[in-house]
Parts: sequence; structure tokens; C-alpha cells
Amino acid sequence: MANVFEENLREASCVGDIEAVESLLKHNVDINSKNAVNGWTALHWACKRGNEDVVKILMNNGADPKVETFKGETAAHLCSNSSILALLEIPPSIHRLILEIEQEAVTALSVICLPQCCRQFRQMI
Repeated sequence: MANVFEENLREASCVGDIEAVESLLKHNVDINSKNAVNGWTALHWACKRGNEDVVKILMNNGADPKVETFKGETAAHLCSNSSILALLEIPPSIHRLILEIEQEAVTALSVICLPQCCRQFRQMI
């Protein structure tokens, strides 16, 4: 039965259902449980979908932002929302680079800074 609740938590986090997330967390669901297919947690889904309020709830209840998917991605790797990246404690210089890459607006200066930023980003996540 725990697996059903864990999957429900991931689904609620994906769609931004705050009420369901809070309810499931009251039942001691494993907040960092991974999907059996891709290894995504509730935090991965909330970050990917830009559900900032859900990210706050998950982080305040012990979600681990360093958990990796089966492809080695953390929640920050899947996120393009600067407010959520700040909640994950990713520095603003890295936020900008992530957003530029997402928007395919990488500038010459970004490319010059890319190796240093990538090293910093990898160390932080």
C-alpha cells in the first residue's frame, strides 16, 4: 500500500495539488521515494512542472534535493524556474545560465563562463 501512496504523492506534486500533498505527508509517506521506471521523486515532478508551493512544502518536510533519477538528474537539473532554484539553494549566476540554456539564448559571455559555472553547479547539486 505504501507504493500506492508514494505514487499518489508524485502525481499530486506533478499537478500541484497542495491539499493532496499535505494529506499524504501526514500519513508518513516516504517523501524521497523514487518511481520504479525513471527514478523521479515528488520533488523532481514539482520542480519540472514549476509548482513552487509544492516544492516549498516538500522541502519543509524533508525532501532531499540531491536525490538523483536513474539518469543522474537532481530536481535542479529539471527546473527552469528561478524562484524554485533559489529554494533549492542554487546560486543566481547558475540560475541565469540554466535559463539561458533552456531558452537557447546562450551568449558569448555565458560560453566563456560555462566551464566554471558547470563545475560550481555540479558541486552544489
